[in-house]
Amino acid sequence: MVLEREEVKRVLQHMSYPYHLIAGLMYGAGLRLTEALNLRVKDVNFEKRQIIVRAGKGDKDRVTILPEKLVDPLWEHLQKVRQLYEFDREEDLPVVHLPGVLALWVYTPFLNID
Repeated sequence: MVLEREEVKRVLQHMSYPYHLIAGLMYGAGLRLTEALNLRVKDVNFEKRQIIVRAGKGDKDRVTILPEKLVDPLWEHLQKVRQLYEFDREEDLPVVHLPGVLALWVYTPFLNID
């Protein structure tokens, strides 16, 4: 069974945060569930409106679109996660070791998109 566009829109409107964001990426960018859940910040290019899917089906990388409707919600999500991280650091809560490039990203401010 395939849903019509309006049906998909109604389903997404009834989903709460962050599930609507995950489902929106699956629908709008063509991501599989595991691809959406494993998405990393460095794989999202807000300027080019692209998402790099790493090790997808067949263990292959591919580039897909970042739907315009998801730019603001995804950016807001990243800001919330960043604030949570900053709070945890201020409270001196235990941290998780991040290898290589991931560790560098944590200490780098987000790209400023106007």
